[in-house]
Amino acid sequence: ETARQLHAVGVRAIDLSGRGGTNFAWIEAERGGTTQDPGLLNWGIPTPAALLEVADLGLPGLELIASGGIRWGSEAAKALAGGARAVGLAGAVLQAQQSGGAEGALAYLRAFLWDLRAATLLAGATSLAELQRAPLVVTGWTAQWAERRGVDLDALARR
Repeated sequence: ETARQLHAVGVRAIDLSGRGGTNFAWIEAERGGTTQDPGLLNWGIPTPAALLEVADLGLPGLELIASGGIRWGSEAAKALAGGARAVGLAGAVLQAQQSGGAEGALAYLRAFLWDLRAATLLAGATSLAELQRAPLVVTGWTAQWAERRGVDLDALARR
């Protein structure tokens, strides 16, 4: 619903940073020294579900960025196959930097790219552009979410 409204007023790129990534409500609660209901701090739409919903809208000219909970290249590959034009990650890189300095962050990013390349190969794609057109199979909780929200997974798989 929000993506439609944003598109209608001219927005052409949306970062779908869904639940699963850095929880800023939790950070602010900790920083402020308040105790919060953990259920409310875990509120939101997970990134894969948000991505599939918005990709299914087929809004012309709308570029999607998936972030929030992406920690490995294989997760980035799934997001790209699910309709994202790009992915974002921060928390895992920062943790690698905190534990291993600049070399730790660099080692993490090298492993991330290796995993992305491996997932691309395993999907039968030779480039990220091909990966974005790779067959899509959605199962489990994400498939249930998509079905309840009316996402046409078959159409997404045929794109």
